[in-house]
Amino acid sequence: MASKNRTDLKSFFVKNAIPTEGNFADLIDSALNQAADSIFKLEGEPLSIVAAAATQQKRALRLYANYPAANPDWMIALNPTQGTDVATARPGLGFTDGAGNTRLFIDSATGSVGVGTNTPQFGLDVLTGARAQGFRSRYDLVLSDYRTANPASNVLLHSPPADRDAWIFRDMVDTGSNWGIYHRQIDSTVAGLPANSIGFVGGGGNKLQAYVSLMDGTGYFAGALRTDVAVGIGSTQSPLPAKLSLGMDPNNTKLALYDGPGDLYGFGIQSSQLRIHVGHANARFSFLNAPAGTEVMTILGTGQVGIGTTSPAYSLTIAGTESHLQLRREKTETAGGKRVYLELYQDDPSVAIPVVYPSIRFHHNNRFWHRLEAREDGLHVKEGHLPGDGYVGIKTGSIGVTGEVRISGTLGTNGFNPSGGLPSGWGGGVHTWDIAVEGSGRAKGGFASGGWDLAEKFNNHDRTLEPGDVVVADLDAPERLIPSERAYQENLLGVISENPGFLLGVSWEDPRNPTALALSGRVPVKVNAEGGPIKIGDFLTSSSERGHAMKAGRSGRVIGMALEAFDGTKARTGKVVVFINPHFRTVG
Repeated sequence: MASKNRTDLKSFFVKNAIPTEGNFADLIDSALNQAADSIFKLEGEPLSIVAAAATQQKRALRLYANYPAANPDWMIALNPTQGTDVATARPGLGFTDGAGNTRLFIDSATGSVGVGTNTPQFGLDVLTGARAQGFRSRYDLVLSDYRTANPASNVLLHSPPADRDAWIFRDMVDTGSNWGIYHRQIDSTVAGLPANSIGFVGGGGNKLQAYVSLMDGTGYFAGALRTDVAVGIGSTQSPLPAKLSLGMDPNNTKLALYDGPGDLYGFGIQSSQLRIHVGHANARFSFLNAPAGTEVMTILGTGQVGIGTTSPAYSLTIAGTESHLQLRREKTETAGGKRVYLELYQDDPSVAIPVVYPSIRFHHNNRFWHRLEAREDGLHVKEGHLPGDGYVGIKTGSIGVTGEVRISGTLGTNGFNPSGGLPSGWGGGVHTWDIAVEGSGRAKGGFASGGWDLAEKFNNHDRTLEPGDVVVADLDAPERLIPSERAYQENLLGVISENPGFLLGVSWEDPRNPTALALSGRVPVKVNAEGGPIKIGDFLTSSSERGHAMKAGRSGRVIGMALEAFDGTKARTGKVVVFINPHFRTVG
């Protein structure tokens, strides 16, 4: 990029100023070459980034916390792998760590999201479990924040508005038997289940084994009701150690289970509310996979729910080596369109509480934690530590922007460090490799180039030509370059450029180093001492040796002025730098 600031660059092109080669070099070097940098802007489209084709993972962005470093801290890839195994590559948008392990992935074919995996099997597939302050789907499940004052419910089961019948629990594996708990309000797929009732189903064919009516408190059991001691009916104050009592008491308990004196667990009805309670706040609801099996789900007396753990520390804690949380909407859609599947909601109907910034945190214990935070001005990606409030980077394959893109710092593309390895005094901008411009390239300042000369590409030429060769016009073919072969050749044109700073006549499909005729500037030229020793300031013309120049001693066409000396004492031929200025020179 340009080593001059904008003020310096502008000063080179003011009225009556004559910009130098260096001024133009500064101007060129300050422009962005879109195609070569893998960043481009199509008309009517947002800024685009092209992934690196040389990598199996199709990486588009590498982010470093510090540089230089052996590996980036994060990468964004469009065909990410798990580690270095290319066989695991999968098309999609992937956020990987420096070793190439996929941490966040969106499948390009299905739109499924994987956390910790690039093979998501569901809409959201979390490899190592998930944790949040609350979860909400449209119909299926609402888990309220247990820290909210007086929540309506910590676990609330929704059903569609047109049909308020739903499975509260259902064995989705044994679909032939349909084991589960079913709530009926209007219609029912379970024969014999009254309206406004909860039914217990099992044994195959949606067989109703028992139910409890929410209208009048009646119930039904397909089999016998068994207990090892007394059953109390009409009062909860049954003689201990009774295991079951039915009736009324001041606590509105209709079904009571005793574990000891004063330790009452039960079901009750109060103000049209079905209540299920434990005996005290330190007790818990437990779901086991067998009569004496493993506790697979826990609800503490404080309202915290644990799946795979008996000591949940949050409103919902899911633990397990392969557990994940899926918020799924079944195939009930008819109109399509926008839907909310997960919402983080802060209730504030009168705008009376301090502003809260809802966030989702992604946490790998003792490794990293980040959070996605919502604010008035948009989404912020920050470190997981709430008091710290620092920002972290985003890795992605491509970014679509409908408005402007403003970057306060320096942009590094094609793997270049945005702020490393730059010339002294550089004012910032884009650090990249090549810049391609489909239209006109414009700059308020100058262009800076590493090359020395202005050259024009020729497609039609002798295939043996190489940089430094003196060339003439082929008198038998239009616009064709051939090596010089005679001294003072009348059709002398110039020299093949070695490393042009400006190259004219190049299209997108051209190779990186085309054959180019130097038009102006400094160029290394093949020479011999046929015309005598060459001194600095001598004009050079063609010699009798193919493609070589010599000192011009009489009138005729010359290619320019020598800027280096050559006397042929160390070698018969060599190269000297010549300031190119092809013209007819008259001597005497």
